[in-house]
Amino acid sequence: MEIPLTHPYYTAIADIPTYMTVIALLQSDGKITVGESTPLLGYSWESPAKVWEFVKAKGKELAGRDSREAYNSLTPYQSSSPFSTTPLLTALEAMDPSWSTLPAGLKGEVPLVGILNVRHQEEIPEYLSRLFEEGYETIKIKVGFQVEEDIQKVKKAQELVGRRALIRIDANQGYSFEEALQFVGSVDPGNIELFEQPFPEDQWDTMRGFAPHSPLPLMLDESIYDERDIQKARDWGCAHFIKLKLMKAGSMQRLMEMGRKVIESGFKLVIGNGISTDVGCYHEALVFLRLQLKTAGELNGFLKVKSPLFQTPLQVERGKILLKAAQSFQVDMEKIERFTVEKAEWRVGHRRKTEKG
Repeated sequence: MEIPLTHPYYTAIADIPTYMTVIALLQSDGKITVGESTPLLGYSWESPAKVWEFVKAKGKELAGRDSREAYNSLTPYQSSSPFSTTPLLTALEAMDPSWSTLPAGLKGEVPLVGILNVRHQEEIPEYLSRLFEEGYETIKIKVGFQVEEDIQKVKKAQELVGRRALIRIDANQGYSFEEALQFVGSVDPGNIELFEQPFPEDQWDTMRGFAPHSPLPLMLDESIYDERDIQKARDWGCAHFIKLKLMKAGSMQRLMEMGRKVIESGFKLVIGNGISTDVGCYHEALVFLRLQLKTAGELNGFLKVKSPLFQTPLQVERGKILLKAAQSFQVDMEKIERFTVEKAEWRVGHRRKTEKG
């Protein structure tokens, strides 16, 4: 699917005008469940085309199979192809009532970061004012472009934010060692919650060498894909926070397991994907609440799209997603059709594939 955004999303990896999203719809006994993957090259080695080819290849094998058997047939691919397994595995998990809704007794509030999605300093005051009116208590700023301009942008935001909110800074792998040193040495650490992923994901030595020089708490995101990466971050002492995303885990169950590993390893855990529809963000919210997290989540990608995929949009008030126990969501099939560029369909004993566009 090609899903338009209300405004381009600016990152050091790319300017993103639309999501290229793969959706899996599974139907069993009259119930339809859904899973999502929105891969971004530069963030993952899995392109939208690769994810789509995987889902087509494995999807045709699922029709008519027992759901547990189908699930087990896909889990061996979670580590090597997490973005590819996510739409199928989460749709299968959603068939289980214990996963598809929020259990009774859990408070259904997920605090979100507000994204300061601006190119130029002069846009900051108006954008910040809107975020404060909407109730956000953590503001995220993207850097990793031109370090001098990034410093001035953050200083301007700090001046306007004051003590009203925490500031979270994400470099999206955009800096060299010297640029990162210049950046952290030029901003006031006072109201900065964390500084995320200044270096490319495979530059662990650079991150380890940088950590002792940073007055800002550090977070790893793109470098973390599995439990070995979490252990490495702990052994090397190069982060205070770890961010996890559903599409990098491959399923809700594995995201839960990795989240527990992060917490047990002494890190603060951040969950959430800023490049995702309401389908993936809802599934992340279910994990967030089961882990009883308090740190603001980044499962806000659904707020960037022009049109949600659920019939009933996720409710957001005062910068928080609000969920009710036993609440469920169904996709809007008209919107699914509207944004689809290619589709494949399989039924028991029958295969049909059609293409659009």
